[in-house]
Formats: sequence, structure tokens, C-alpha cells
Amino acid sequence: MKTTRYFEEQVLRKRPYIRREWCERALARPLRREAQPDGRVRHWIFIPEIGQYLRMKFQYYPETDSLYIDLSAKVSVDSREVAPGVVLDFDTEGHVVGIDV
Repeated sequence: MKTTRYFEEQVLRKRPYIRREWCERALARPLRREAQPDGRVRHWIFIPEIGQYLRMKFQYYPETDSLYIDLSAKVSVDSREVAPGVVLDFDTEGHVVGIDV
């Protein structure tokens, strides 16, 4: 699974309980896949090791050739470009809620 440098160095560092193989499993064999009216797709998987569901939500925009990864249901109040082509969205507490690549 190809990921961004930010995902590797920041998201996984801030959420050390998330394992790469869980994300890969969610994409390859989700328990539930939900296409939303706005084009985003949610992938759900149950993680027995932590007794919780992992939800990943993606939206690809072909007109800009970009991918948005939704990490939280919280509202974005601030966005910052942290590297060329990588924009992070933050909530009111400064936590990353989405990544635009």
C-alpha cells in the first residue's frame, strides 16, 4: 500500500495503535463498504486486537487528480499545505481531521 510521507511520519506516530496491516485489510476486505452521495467511500473493518471498528474514508477527485483521506467526523476549521501537494485539515483543537494529496 502506497501512502504519503505525512501518513507514515505523522498520522501513524500520533496514533501508534493503528497498524498498516489494518489499513490494508480495510481496503482489501472491508466488512462494509459505503459509497456516499458525494463520491466518498468508507471502508469499515473490525479490529479484534483493540475491540473497535476502524473507518477509513476516501474521495478521489479526477478533475484535480487528488485524493482526500477523511480521518475524523470533526469539522475542519484550518488547512495548511505542509509539503508540495499535501494539505492537512485541522479541527478546533489542532488535530488533523483530513489529508488532501
